[in-house]
Amino acid sequence: MQMSIIMRLFLIHPGRGNKQKEDFWDFEFERRVLGQTALLPLAIPTIAGATPNDFETVIIDEKIEKINFDDKVDLVGIGAMTSNIKRA
Repeated sequence: MQMSIIMRLFLIHPGRGNKQKEDFWDFEFERRVLGQTALLPLAIPTIAGATPNDFETVIIDEKIEKINFDDKVDLVGIGAMTSNIKRA
């Protein structure tokens, strides 16, 4: 039996948005503290793994790619940390 996709789910980890010079949690600080690569928090991949197979699940890390706000999507989940909560 073939399953059909009934819903599109986007799980988004937002970037910082507009950076201000006085912002302590800017990308340069994160790069120096965490190294060259910052990791995606585990909440988003965990939710993606627990999502039923009849969902088309897309994970977007805004530090890596831009969000296409014109995409047709049924449900959006946003996972944010304190440092990027304004953008979320």
